Amino acid sequence: MDTGYALAQGKLQEIVRKHFPVYKRRVPHGIPDQLLQYQTVNQFWSGEDTWPVLQLGPGIFTVNDTDKNYDWGNSYLPLIANALDWIHSAYDGRLMINVASLRYIDSVTLKDYDFDGEWQVFIDKHFNFNFVNNFNPRGTLKRVHFDQYFEMEEESTLNISMSNGKYRKTDQDALIWQTAVIKAAKFEKDTLLSWVEKAHTVTSDLFKEMTKPHFYASFQ
Repeated sequence: MDTGYALAQGKLQEIVRKHFPVYKRRVPHGIPDQLLQYQTVNQFWSGEDTWPVLQLGPGIFTVNDTDKNYDWGNSYLPLIANALDWIHSAYDGRLMINVASLRYIDSVTLKDYDFDGEWQVFIDKHFNFNFVNNFNPRGTLKRVHFDQYFEMEEESTLNISMSNGKYRKTDQDALIWQTAVIKAAKFEKDTLLSWVEKAHTVTSDLFKEMTKPHFYASFQ
C-alpha cells in the first residue's frame, strides 16, 4: 500500500503548479485508493492538453511527453530529474522507489508506407526481423501482435511488443510498437538517473537496429 499517496497528491499539485498548472483527475472522487493501485489518477499538464504531463496514482508516478517536444538531453532527462525532486518532496523525503521503467511508444500510419494488407511482407520490408507460419493458416493475416521479453545485465528486462491498431482521432490503421527497459530494485534518485540513462542508450540503439535504413530515415 502507498501510505503516503493521500497527502502527496495535494502537495505535488502545489509543488508543480508553476510548471504544470493544469490539473485533471482521471477517475471520479470517492473510489477507495486500494482499488486504484498502480493506476494513474492525477494529471498535471504544462498547459490545456499540452505536453509534457506528470501523472500520479497509488504506487505509480510517470513523466510523459510526445515526439513534438521530445529531446532527450535538453528536455526529457532534465524533466525526469526535476520530477524526481518534486515527487520526493511531495512524500516528505520518505518515498521508496522499487520499480522503474523507461518506455517508448512508436507508430506509423500504414497508408504512408503503401501497406497492401500483407503483414509478413510489410514487417520483413521495414524491420530487421520477420516471421513465417510454416503451416496453412486457412486465411489472410488481419491482425498482428508480438510480445517478447529479454533478460539483460544488471537484472533489467527488455520488453518489445508490436501490434496493429488505429489512431483514435483519425481512425487510420497503424502499426504500433513499444520498447521498454524495466528493473525491480530499490532506487535512490542518483541511482535511478544513472539507470535511466543506460536504459535510454539501450532503447535508442535498439530502435536503429530494429529498423531497416530506409524506414529509420523516414522518422527524420
